[in-house]
Amino acid sequence: MPVAVALHVLAVVVWVGGMAFALLVLRPGLAALAPPQRIAVLARVFARFLPLVGVAILVIVGSGAALLMGLPGLRAAGWGVHVMTGVGAVMIVVYAVLWLRLNPRLQRAAAASDWPGAAAVAESMRRGVLVNLVLGIVVIVAAIVGR
Repeated sequence: MPVAVALHVLAVVVWVGGMAFALLVLRPGLAALAPPQRIAVLARVFARFLPLVGVAILVIVGSGAALLMGLPGLRAAGWGVHVMTGVGAVMIVVYAVLWLRLNPRLQRAAAASDWPGAAAVAESMRRGVLVNLVLGIVVIVAAIVGR
């Protein structure tokens, strides 16, 4: 079980920490760049970050399932586990929208030098990442407090 817990926490750090970095450090740091440069960097960053998050999600789901199997039943799980499971599922849906719907649009717009279109998609992605960051913080707090 300690290995499953470690993998679970490390994958959460990659996902939630990456979102915090993207919103609170990277995005403001790119503000000094011209829109074409800013969008090009964001497109490259998301092209690398989103697949990494996909792997993190697989690790989170797999390790979470392993941890749940160690319980005598789901009813034995504390409320924090139920919050983690439910809110985590919502986070995965938001991630799927980012990865499968918005990121391809960002990549196409950046490749076509459609800077206004790419900026609009990047703003939608920013909102999705913000939603998931807030949800991720809720999950972390629930995991700690709901033990």
